[in-house]
Amino acid sequence: MQLATKWIEENVPANSSVLVCTDSNALCQALQNPDVGEIATLKRALEKLQATIHIRWVPSHVNIPGNELADQAAKQATQLDAPSRGVSFNAARQLIRRNIVDAPGTHERSKEVYQHYKQSNDDALTKRSDQTLVAKIRSGKWRKFRAYKSKLDKGQTDPHCNFCPNKIHDLNHWMTDCTATDALRQRLFGTLTPPLSVLATEPVKLVQMAKLSQF
Repeated sequence: MQLATKWIEENVPANSSVLVCTDSNALCQALQNPDVGEIATLKRALEKLQATIHIRWVPSHVNIPGNELADQAAKQATQLDAPSRGVSFNAARQLIRRNIVDAPGTHERSKEVYQHYKQSNDDALTKRSDQTLVAKIRSGKWRKFRAYKSKLDKGQTDPHCNFCPNKIHDLNHWMTDCTATDALRQRLFGTLTPPLSVLATEPVKLVQMAKLSQF
């Protein structure tokens, strides 16, 4: 979080709005507690920033290529005999950009969702379990999505929808054209084909749809 704060200070214009996602639930809880130790220092640094900062907990970034490569490289580095050398944040960022290239369109859904994101919408989710559920759905990494479960169990699960045999059961299918959720989408969002922006603007209805869906 300290590196993220430093990067925002150096790269983000004043009056901008920044969403920081972390898989550390402990960090999010600590930031809500009284100012002590390193958390107090971090809070002061965040308060000095000219941009508006939103910090959101998300599930761990398992199965994301860049994250997996970074973890593997870190483990290998601990086994080297050479003396340790410090690496600047800018140097590490340039190395990642050179060696890790996402497939075209990888982040299109995230752009569509989070350009409409407002913290006030998520504040309506008072239960931790609902907050976690929404985070999993937005990322497409919810075990109820058969395509995601198929990745986890290496193909043991058929990724196709139980109700639409020719369709891959992923977030887009569940939210736009699954016959099993037609009635729910119409009732909750007023249309059979809601835009993906509702993942950000209608989190309470998203939870309702998830809990009422058949799989």
